[in-house]
Amino acid sequence: MRLSIALTTYSAIRVFAPRSQRMAAVAGLAGFVFCALLAMPGVAAKSNKPPSVLNGVVLSMQDEPLTGVAVEFKPKDGGDLPPTVTTDDKGAFSIELHAGEYVLKLSRDGLVPFERPISVPEGQQQSLRVQMLDASMGQRNAAIDAYKAGVKAYQAGDVVAAIRQLQESAAADSTFAESLSLLADLHFAQGSFAESADAAERYLSLEPDDREIQARAYQAYRRAGNQAKVDEWRALLVETGAAKQMAIDVYNEGAQANQEGNIDSAVERFQVALDLDPALAEAHAGFAAIYFNQSRYDEALTAVERALALKPDDASSLRIRFLIHDQTGNQAAADAAIGAWAATREDDPRFVGETSGKASRRSASRPIRPSDSGDSTLTGRRWGRSSNISRPWDTTPGRTTRPS
Repeated sequence: MRLSIALTTYSAIRVFAPRSQRMAAVAGLAGFVFCALLAMPGVAAKSNKPPSVLNGVVLSMQDEPLTGVAVEFKPKDGGDLPPTVTTDDKGAFSIELHAGEYVLKLSRDGLVPFERPISVPEGQQQSLRVQMLDASMGQRNAAIDAYKAGVKAYQAGDVVAAIRQLQESAAADSTFAESLSLLADLHFAQGSFAESADAAERYLSLEPDDREIQARAYQAYRRAGNQAKVDEWRALLVETGAAKQMAIDVYNEGAQANQEGNIDSAVERFQVALDLDPALAEAHAGFAAIYFNQSRYDEALTAVERALALKPDDASSLRIRFLIHDQTGNQAAADAAIGAWAATREDDPRFVGETSGKASRRSASRPIRPSDSGDSTLTGRRWGRSSNISRPWDTTPGRTTRPS
């Protein structure tokens, strides 16, 4: 109220009093206002405290200077914001701050935003060194974390949660191939063949020479009924020379399924193997064994003759042919078949001199077991995925260190 009166008095003096009187009144008013400011709580104390000088440098994780980084100190008590400064071409900045608690914020396009609390003491010079992550590196860390969570969920038997985590991983970093490869497999196992093929294609855009995922893409399109893609992939695999080895790999999967009693899976894989390599005799023999055990003797004979046309001395196929003729009552064909089969076993002491005897017939007549045909004797690469992946920078984005 006194300040308001003084201002009113000055106004009246300015209008009606002589200049000398007005100057005297102004001098008195100025002294009053100065005293009022000194009496305001906190103002005089803060203005009298010497500021601290903070000299900083902002670097990449490779210790390269980062220019153009906006540096902001936000007071925790909600006071006035100090000016925002920007790093120079050496990544350096300098700013004067009053003592207090602040939140340091650094930002620049292409970098992971940095935010940390910081205490500024009174009247000191400080040095600050900050490292910031490239945005792509921060995305990779997030992708790896989500991938590991997905693997953990899968190992715990929660496939749905695993797929969700892997999708988050792929969304965080579309160039992180491991998530896509595992997504292709899990979608396939869940019967989501279109999604499996999509994940496989995305993975192969990053790792184009991975035969395992090429096989997954081919199988997924086949199961999805996308014949155009099946033909496209088959032609590509034949052109690159990958089809024959892939056929062996898929055949081995079918042989394993056959041994485990999963006949439907074995039939599918044998068919895929033959689609990739029609000259794979083992796959024809695998079909012959399955058909024989299902009493489908005509189909079994057709399949075993195809196998023998490709490998005439294959003991397993010769034995299956004997069993088919023996089971269907074609005695003459059975006798010829047992002789051909026993001849392949002459290097075994148990069969020396008995190529047409009862011992050979008894041995050949034993039931066909899954391991008798379609066994995993071909050279193929089995595979699995590991969750033991390290983050590029195993730290939360941004690190702060203070030189002693």
